[in-house]
Amino acid sequence: MLKDLPESHFYVLKGPFESGRQSPAALTPSLIVSVFISWLLYFLTYTLMGGSSAFPAIELVKEAHFYITILLSILCLIASVPSFYKKYQKAQYGISIFAIQFLFGICMYLISMMFIGTQQGVTEGNMTTLLLLTIGVGVLLLAVTVIRFFRLLKNGEYKYGSAKWKSRMNLELKSNVPLAIVIGVSIVLILQYIIRNFNADSLEFYIIALMPLALFYMMLFILPEQLVLLYCKKRFTSFNFEADGKTLKRDTAKGEAQFIPNVPTTILEKKVSPHDKKNSWFQ
Repeated sequence: MLKDLPESHFYVLKGPFESGRQSPAALTPSLIVSVFISWLLYFLTYTLMGGSSAFPAIELVKEAHFYITILLSILCLIASVPSFYKKYQKAQYGISIFAIQFLFGICMYLISMMFIGTQQGVTEGNMTTLLLLTIGVGVLLLAVTVIRFFRLLKNGEYKYGSAKWKSRMNLELKSNVPLAIVIGVSIVLILQYIIRNFNADSLEFYIIALMPLALFYMMLFILPEQLVLLYCKKRFTSFNFEADGKTLKRDTAKGEAQFIPNVPTTILEKKVSPHDKKNSWFQ
């Protein structure tokens, strides 16, 4: 589906790269910090809550979490080495997506479920039902987000000069209505199940249980855009950086005019007269 779309349909998505926020050099500190965060979350999840939680198959989940954390730590450290990310910046970007989705998505989800499982009177059967409910909501949210995002790409909403470029906030309000309905209904269903089946009688419980769960759903919401950005880095030269890891490449084979359909090429390639060249030294 995406392979049929020209590069101009992805123009707005280049923003994080043009600003330098997601350049290979800028991602390095985040990857290093991710190593420490990953082990801290592992400790919080199983040392503080794992022993008293009714979470099903907790030992199996703990073992898998341990080995994934080791793998993530190794990958993040490798991707932080300049000689690696200057040569394999696509791989580094893929590792950064894996890190943020694992730490602030999966780990947050596990913390939420582990905490709910520590409440008095909670059974493994209750937790299994809650897991199926929350994961089902996540799958539905991801499916709606993917369909919405691909529709916007196909309709050219991420092109230069498009509605998203000119009036992004107004478009987001209109296009997010179905998504807001899905999220609203899902939250109500989850809250109803928790109130009926768990000992949830304090504000502290809802904050600790639902805040990480909300962060998990937020990560699912941004996952399609992250994967499309990775696809753009693989397909388009202009989404990648020079060897210094800081300067964005220019696709000289296609030219900059491809992104600005209504602007004549002569404006982009303005010639400078000898008189202007002479005066430019004094400006």
